[in-house]
Amino acid sequence: LRLALHSYLLPTTLHQVGAQAKMGKKSTYSKSSQVEPGEPEEVEEGEVYLHPDTLAEYGRSVEHRWKTKEEIAEQEEKEEGERDQWGSRIVFILSAIGSAIGTGNVWRFPYLAYTYGGGAFLVPYFLSLFILGIPLLVMEFGLGQYNQIGTVAVFKSMHWRLRGVGWAIVVPTFLITCYYNIIMSWSTIYLVNSFSLELPWTTNASCIALHNTSYYVPPSANDTSNMTIGGPECFLDLTIQNVPGFAGIGDFVWQTTLGYLLIWVIVYFCVWKGVHSAGKVVLITVPLPILLLFILLVRGVTLDGASTGLAYLFRVDFSQLGSVEVWTAAASQIFFSIGVGMGIMPTYASYNSRKLDCVRNAVIISLSNSFFSIIAGCTVFSIIGFMAKERGVGIDEAVAQGPALAFIAFPRALSMMPAPFIFSILFFLMLLNLGIDSSFSFIEAVNGAISDVMPKAKTWKVALVVCVAGFTLGLVFCTRAGYAMLSFSDHFLSNTLVRMCTTLPG
Repeated sequence: LRLALHSYLLPTTLHQVGAQAKMGKKSTYSKSSQVEPGEPEEVEEGEVYLHPDTLAEYGRSVEHRWKTKEEIAEQEEKEEGERDQWGSRIVFILSAIGSAIGTGNVWRFPYLAYTYGGGAFLVPYFLSLFILGIPLLVMEFGLGQYNQIGTVAVFKSMHWRLRGVGWAIVVPTFLITCYYNIIMSWSTIYLVNSFSLELPWTTNASCIALHNTSYYVPPSANDTSNMTIGGPECFLDLTIQNVPGFAGIGDFVWQTTLGYLLIWVIVYFCVWKGVHSAGKVVLITVPLPILLLFILLVRGVTLDGASTGLAYLFRVDFSQLGSVEVWTAAASQIFFSIGVGMGIMPTYASYNSRKLDCVRNAVIISLSNSFFSIIAGCTVFSIIGFMAKERGVGIDEAVAQGPALAFIAFPRALSMMPAPFIFSILFFLMLLNLGIDSSFSFIEAVNGAISDVMPKAKTWKVALVVCVAGFTLGLVFCTRAGYAMLSFSDHFLSNTLVRMCTTLPG
């Protein structure tokens, strides 16, 4: 890909130079077409000569212009030795899987499948995976792994004018992290409150406390968008102190702010030593949520009404496949879920040896992500089916997506089980681990881009500056207008910018 791009940007391509070398002729690529003193008249077989002008435009050193294949291999090994490396291939795969599997697998994929034709949605989903997702992931792995540099430097190495493409990928990823961590802050608050025999959202105490606050806005007779209908809704409003619109953008919520600060501290210590610290963290944070999900799945499918929920999830409606919106939703889910177009995977791959199989790694990571999404969908809808039967309502009234699923529908469903605090702890611990893995992978992409531009900067200093900047910018989500800001940012960053930045390098 790199050489192909240079074939359009350089006056004489590297392919032509190499072809002349193989023919035993001297490359005459020069603006003056003159041979410099000391250059051999003929090129030995297996050697490649690049003129200094070519090397200068190509961004490489003019030293040792004559190199055999063995010398090139030695130089590549030296370059790999100068860059941090993952402890093993398993650690790299776990890190990439941890980045790909996030909260969207739990609350977005099941809802999309339910909305867009159930089992029929899997057709555009897997077509998008094999036609778009895996090839793009292979390309990103190849770019990072071969060049041994991060996203911005990769595009700059192709041509200096393309460095802006790298920054157009990395900057939205950083901004996504700022609001992504607020969801982890809410998960932390719910996890702490789960350590109680009587969960606070199972009673009307939250509603009573909410109605007594100064920021509670009673719903009007004609507007039901802010109506609270039970404990989970009241507890969420009481936790984030939500107000309609952006009216409360200047009022901070102290417990959300403390939780937000805690998440950023955790993220910092996950990346402060680069891949050395991140590689140790993923050994726990990746297997743990998978184990917790399977525990919840086993419990969910044994509940009364679970079959009804699963039937709604996998019902087949092929008429939906005629809608462009269905195919767009499937492609968007693939892009955002496996992390292509976000600068994460090239950065992660740059810490690999050049000899690793990019294609095999991409297939393993992509299929693992899709498998987790399907298992998460079965877990969610088996529990939603149970809740719908217990409440005597239809699946359409019980199902939700996004934060409403995680912080309203699921807490209500879990509260109906025996020993609800145990399953509540498992669920929010799983959600927290999924979010942490994705969050520090976003920051690692930003750190890698900055470190490539400033190679002498210490890793822990770069990570500290990035995390402090992210915490500062994200404080707006800790206000009483945080929920509205979250919805606004998620729509424009996760959907519009990610698809745009995936199209640019593709």
